[in-house]
Amino acid sequence: ENVTALVLDRTRRPQQPGEPRKAFAAAVAEAIMEKTLAADSDLWASLLEAITDIGKGRHLLVFTKDDELQRVVEEIGWGGEIRSHEGDYLMIVDASVRSTKLNLVLEEDIRVDVNLTAGGDAENVVTLHYEDRREERTPQGYPELAKRLTRTYGGYVRLLAPEGAQLKDIHVDGEFVSPEEVIREFDRISFGRFFRIPKNGSTSVSFRYQLPGVVIRDGEAYEYVLTLQKQPGQGDLPVSVRISLPAGATDVTVKLDDVEVEGSNAGAPAANALELELELDTDRVVSVRYRLPG
Repeated sequence: ENVTALVLDRTRRPQQPGEPRKAFAAAVAEAIMEKTLAADSDLWASLLEAITDIGKGRHLLVFTKDDELQRVVEEIGWGGEIRSHEGDYLMIVDASVRSTKLNLVLEEDIRVDVNLTAGGDAENVVTLHYEDRREERTPQGYPELAKRLTRTYGGYVRLLAPEGAQLKDIHVDGEFVSPEEVIREFDRISFGRFFRIPKNGSTSVSFRYQLPGVVIRDGEAYEYVLTLQKQPGQGDLPVSVRISLPAGATDVTVKLDDVEVEGSNAGAPAANALELELELDTDRVVSVRYRLPG
């Protein structure tokens, strides 16, 4: 039985008169917790490994009112808090805002284009491409779920960027649109926009914004750091990152999650542009260190 599809199917309407529509989801969660806590000792090692993997993939979050315990939770990456780091930052937060709730049928990829200036500023263009794959991805045998297959998918996407980011424009399928929101959240700025995806169709949403002073000066070297935070509960997403360095940049070193990318420290890259392909299966960090003439 496909648990995800079953929960979606059984929460479209109350299963029993008078009970909340999503009571079935609560019952499934309770059953999972009971079986997990009552697991035999010979399953503890594999259970711990599974929980660790789930936590790393941001599919498990823990909150406690005990401040000291919560600090431990955050140290191991299970807190779900918005990360606070010096440098550039990006978190894409997707939400289904229509009755379809068919996130599981979407295929999504992210492209991040960063253009760095000699003065340490950046202009970023983040493009999100969504494709409706419901014909091949929707599980069969779930009547309530099937009723939603004829409807248009409606999504709301929020882009979280460093405080000080200045939104220049948003485009949906190449057409200029206005933001639904531009708000401050903790020490981040959030840009939000609603979009639709036609049945079996696709949609692209792009955000262009500027970041003053995002490059860090370290002696004679410069360092640009981009932290990509994964949305909890989201599947793994392919991400393409292209970073254009200032003219004349040399001694370039690129790291992904603090591991040097092979062949990166070989002088200036072609056309002063670096390209990385990565999987957003957990939080990722891209860093570029370089020198400028003069």
